Amino acid sequence: MDFFEYIKNKGIDYNDKQKRAITQLYGPLLIIAGPGSGKTSVIAARTAYLIKKRVNPENILVITFTRAAANEMKERFKCFPGVKESYAEKVDFGTFHSTFYKIINTYYGRYIPVLEPRKALQIIKKILKVMGKPYDDEILQNTIGEISLARTTMEDIKEYKSELYSNIKFASICNMYDAQKKRLKCIDFDDMVIMCKRLLESNANLLSYWRGKYKYFMIDEFQDSSTMQFEIIKLLSKPLNNICVVGDDDQSIYSFRGALPDCLRNFKMHYKNCELVQLDINYRSTGEIVAFSHNIISKNTIRMQKHLKSIKGKGNKPNIALLQDENDEASYIADSIESLIKKGYTSKDFAVLYRSNIQSRPVIDELIKRNIPFNIKDSISNFFEHWVCRDITSYLKLSANSSDVSSFLCIANKPVRYIPKDVLQRIQRFDGFNIRSLYKDYGLREFQIEKLRKLDLDINNIKYMPAINAVDYIRKSAGYDDYIIKYCMEMNIGHEELFDIMDEYEDSSRGFKNIFDFLYHIQDTARKLNESKKSTRYKKDSITLSTIHGAKGLEFTCVFLIGLIEGYLPHAKSLSTIESIEEERRLFYVGATRAKSDLFITYFKRRHGNCAKASRFIEELGITKSNQEAKLQNFSIEPGMLLSHSIFGTGVVISIKKGVAEVRFNTAGIKHLDIGTCLQKKLINL
Repeated sequence: MDFFEYIKNKGIDYNDKQKRAITQLYGPLLIIAGPGSGKTSVIAARTAYLIKKRVNPENILVITFTRAAANEMKERFKCFPGVKESYAEKVDFGTFHSTFYKIINTYYGRYIPVLEPRKALQIIKKILKVMGKPYDDEILQNTIGEISLARTTMEDIKEYKSELYSNIKFASICNMYDAQKKRLKCIDFDDMVIMCKRLLESNANLLSYWRGKYKYFMIDEFQDSSTMQFEIIKLLSKPLNNICVVGDDDQSIYSFRGALPDCLRNFKMHYKNCELVQLDINYRSTGEIVAFSHNIISKNTIRMQKHLKSIKGKGNKPNIALLQDENDEASYIADSIESLIKKGYTSKDFAVLYRSNIQSRPVIDELIKRNIPFNIKDSISNFFEHWVCRDITSYLKLSANSSDVSSFLCIANKPVRYIPKDVLQRIQRFDGFNIRSLYKDYGLREFQIEKLRKLDLDINNIKYMPAINAVDYIRKSAGYDDYIIKYCMEMNIGHEELFDIMDEYEDSSRGFKNIFDFLYHIQDTARKLNESKKSTRYKKDSITLSTIHGAKGLEFTCVFLIGLIEGYLPHAKSLSTIESIEEERRLFYVGATRAKSDLFITYFKRRHGNCAKASRFIEELGITKSNQEAKLQNFSIEPGMLLSHSIFGTGVVISIKKGVAEVRFNTAGIKHLDIGTCLQKKLINL
């Protein structure tokens, strides 16, 4: 029986282009697979088809981006009709790193210890501590990322331009990190790539052995591969060049890891006889979402042309909502989710996606307040754990409890108060600490004591202030803003991002009567975030919060893509070149294409009390604040009028001011509606 007829009888059917991708077995093949086009199923079927054509399963190598994706691919292949379990064990499913590690271990005849990512972070943490540099989870992750990028893309690490450190300091961190690896006699994931390339290039017998082992290559998510990884695969696949790569340059979003879409775009330049297949049917999203997404990505000029079609019907138009600020955005998200759950959706149907972790803070606060279960996909989740937030919190905690030694140690020299390290070490060994105890017996000079008196006055002044006033006092009067500016100048980095974090922190303190209530909120947030990580309920039926990067490869019934303003998406750091702006647009595209049925896009008028500008990507779609306000001018609404809202039902207008109506709904209570947004989304009728 024909291969496709057999699997069709088992309930699996492929379109013509998928069949062509499955049956083209020899020579180089480039498969362009857009979102939801069934590429994983195609790779599984292609592997099965190779074996049907009497290819030895042990000669097949399937590479994908993560270990989890490799395991999923293997399971899909195991479950494919007609595949024997022994075949699944013989085909090599893995990542670039697992493949290169296997080659290295074969050469040396032993398993070389690998530095696990968690241990690598611990080493970087110790290095930064020794150097007296601040750190948090995000800084540690970014430092490791920069070391990786520098090592795999630059011949001389001194030429790498770090966004976190000066050239000299960055080179010093790299050298200390390498020294620690040598001391532990282990290698990290970048070493696997560098060592494997060096071994294959210098040892003909080793290269010949692995060319005999692997004769058929399939590489998934090829747009996420680096130049060095591709160079190794080119070495291994010669002279047969039975190499099939699957990817989509429109979904290349990992340049910070050294992954560039050029490997995919230039594949045909490396292989002149390359066959090309475009999988252009989207099985995931509705027609409206596919068309909307195409409208986003078609604005990129450096891309391979493609146009996907949906088989899921037209569906609902994406909702684009203009809101007042980040807090209004969070309320809108929670209101919409609660309303849709009443209509039959479940919590796991929803995802809230954002460009940067900082954007999740208001959403997390709102979901916690309403007791809506959620899970956070990214490892960095608690905004208040950022080192800048920890510093300001330490001021507040020291004000609440003047004997809090750890809080004092955190901010003793922020700003610089010239308190020596030996004094700070002595403080840790004695009970009964308070700032005034330092005036005597510690050998401090008068100018140092004067600095401590000022700190003592500062923490007493903020003790009974409203929380937002206390935070502002710490920043301005206690000198923390000046400390951050000086720190950034010393580190040779811009201060805008850290000021953005401080603004977000200050905004989060709004509405708390005193610092004690706010400190309890910070503690309660940490507790509930930990619960969300551990609870089975949260994992099985909860809303997913994730960066767009973290959501790559996932899909959800309903997606909220939030914070579409300049500075967030596109990110402020990505405005200098056409290439970086186009990658930001690809991020927008990847976020939008996670949605199966419903897509909500949000942006707002004010950010941290200042005017916010709609993202250029929103403006490209022809939907801006001015468009919505023009509609509002032609719409008459007055207090006392009845209106019907598609989510909240029927309500009475209480008041209207600056385009925002206060409405009392029969079932949903009082809501504040941006009339322009509601009109644009066709949510209200009089």
